[in-house]
Amino acid sequence: YAGRQSPPRLALESVHLAPSPLVSGEAGFLSVTFVNTSAYQPAHNILLRFQEAKGLLIPAEGASAFVNQLKPGERFTWQLPLSCSPEAGSGYIQAAIILEYETDSGLIRTQADPIVVEVNRPIRLAYDPPQLPAQACEGDNLAFSMQLMNLGRDEIRNVVLRFDIPGLDCGGPVLVGTILPGEAETAAANLLVSLPDQGAGPVSGTLTLSYEDPLGRKSQRRHNLTIQLRPRQAAVASAV
Repeated sequence: YAGRQSPPRLALESVHLAPSPLVSGEAGFLSVTFVNTSAYQPAHNILLRFQEAKGLLIPAEGASAFVNQLKPGERFTWQLPLSCSPEAGSGYIQAAIILEYETDSGLIRTQADPIVVEVNRPIRLAYDPPQLPAQACEGDNLAFSMQLMNLGRDEIRNVVLRFDIPGLDCGGPVLVGTILPGEAETAAANLLVSLPDQGAGPVSGTLTLSYEDPLGRKSQRRHNLTIQLRPRQAAVASAV
């Protein structure tokens, strides 16, 4: 008998975000499902409210919903259109769903269920496509450079260039470091030319640009490069 008199309890059963993570400056959907875990008592006049203290997550159609009743074991899913402020950086935003509801006896109950919304603010790294000269001779020292621009709001960290091109050696990875928001850095390398095992002729390889966002998440971009390599004596003979 005591169990039949126990007040209803609404439990947060699931939280879904689409897209996940939410993209800074864009819109998505938050879906939360509650279930009445009581075996006997319904919940009445249920008011749900979304709460996020910093104003980084903005409900597109108001921040509340109303349900007349949830019977024992019954579920309700609230789908809330949500916009993410461009000021929200990559990371996790603390929010909550506030519930108010009545029992059969008219008692008003209030609860707050915390939720965490993951946000991604994409890195905006811009540069012109890297290029090599059309040809080079054995023994040449090629000066390579490319300007990397940070067009986003977050630091771009641990920027590194790696060359994997037969016959071109720069002595190892080229560390650029950190590029601050709104600034640019130049990646420069000296590439010593030698003839690979395959001998003179066209060779192809890759330039890999790697970097991290403020959360330490790594990204890579690969570029295919081609150059014609010639022996030194052939170059001298053709010059004469």
